[in-house]
Amino acid sequence: SVAPPGFDLGVLWQAIGSTGALPLFNLNLITATFDAATDSNNQMAMLGAAQASGIKVRLIELGNELYWQYPSYLAAFPSAADYATDASKMAAAIHQQFPSADVKVAAVAASIPNPGVPRFVDWNAGLAALANVDALTMHPYPHLDAYVPDAEIENPTAATIPLVLAIPFAGAAQFAGDVANLPPSLQALPVWITEYGIWSAAKNVPFDKNVLASTWVVTLANTAFSMLLLQNARVDMLVNIHLANATSAIYQPYAIALNPAGSSAAVSTTGTIWSMFSNAAVSAQSIGALTFPSASTFTANGKSYPGLVGIFFAGAGGASALVANLTDGAQPVELASLFGTDVPSSFSYISASPI
Repeated sequence: SVAPPGFDLGVLWQAIGSTGALPLFNLNLITATFDAATDSNNQMAMLGAAQASGIKVRLIELGNELYWQYPSYLAAFPSAADYATDASKMAAAIHQQFPSADVKVAAVAASIPNPGVPRFVDWNAGLAALANVDALTMHPYPHLDAYVPDAEIENPTAATIPLVLAIPFAGAAQFAGDVANLPPSLQALPVWITEYGIWSAAKNVPFDKNVLASTWVVTLANTAFSMLLLQNARVDMLVNIHLANATSAIYQPYAIALNPAGSSAAVSTTGTIWSMFSNAAVSAQSIGALTFPSASTFTANGKSYPGLVGIFFAGAGGASALVANLTDGAQPVELASLFGTDVPSSFSYISASPI
């Protein structure tokens, strides 16, 4: 509800120039206007101003998580069908305004969690008449406290480890189910995951008591979750937006909360993993899943899970692989079976005590 002070298109232009990033615009459909061209708070005018300033307008989201039952969301879009009607018109207008640009417009679909919220449950079915969009955005957030007892969130033990490492498999399966259950009219659309992660805020555990959230095992789980989501053929984009405030945070918010006097905003273990993801994918043109049939497994709640999870990036500059070992022992990986004769000459390896 409060805009960051001093952040405008000029600042965005500087950030893009420093990073080389391609911006993704998420339009404000609640307190801004869309089709009143003379309004200074008009979103189409903002996109036009961005392009005029040299910012590439290529990726656009039509709103954020509008399936929540906030009064302002209900007032703007009483139902998903109302949103689908307006989003279809907005997408057509955007494509018309930027005919020469390779603009991709995504509409908002729901994913896990919160199946008990009525608007959330009915949202995707109400999008059946959606038109003119190029993708759907979804935010899969399996909750830590849905799989791990509160007592173990405050005081994790060795028994906690497999419970956490099973979450990415459950979350990826539920996400795949959500995608498969989209209306038939939307089945051809790719999915942008523009937020995601194993959500750490536990209902009954205070923020400063959530010891589990900042542990290496949660980073391993988020690493596996990232790989499993990327392996889904419908996923066209995966974005970690969390600089702080979540188990997928790039910096260390939980360490700061637990020990404010002795901590700084250092890169977290998850941030380190994301650096590895970035380096592996930077010049990639294709991506593939890695499977390890002979690898050891681990067990959680009586169910067996793969002990190794991997992803493979390939491009003109060569190939890269990322592999996560989710077991408590060393596992052999035959590099020639992954890369053929073109085995990379550089390796990075990270390991830590899980808790």
